Amino acid sequence: MNDLYSQNDYDECDLLTVEGQISFLLLDSDRPAGELYSNVKASQPTVSRKIARMIDQGMIDQRVSSADRRVPIFSLSVSYRNYLISTNIVRTLSEKSSFHSQTEDYLIDSKPA
Repeated sequence: MNDLYSQNDYDECDLLTVEGQISFLLLDSDRPAGELYSNVKASQPTVSRKIARMIDQGMIDQRVSSADRRVPIFSLSVSYRNYLISTNIVRTLSEKSSFHSQTEDYLIDSKPA
């Protein structure tokens, strides 16, 4: 039997929604828009709409790059980051992901006091 999913040629992050992929990418560092567009498994217009919605909902923050003011830089908002940490969503994803060591280091350094 040739099962598509038995080949294990996908990352668990591929199974996340677009919002989940964006959130996961922003966990370890702030990222420019172009980097999000190239790493999220969706079209650029879809990613742009999701980013705009996440900004409106207070999930991510936007600033401009100091090197090039035309480049938006995105980061997780403090409240959303704390929510992800407090619900153990981040730990569950990081244990299954290739980003495990980077995310685990982030979790240890960023836990609220």
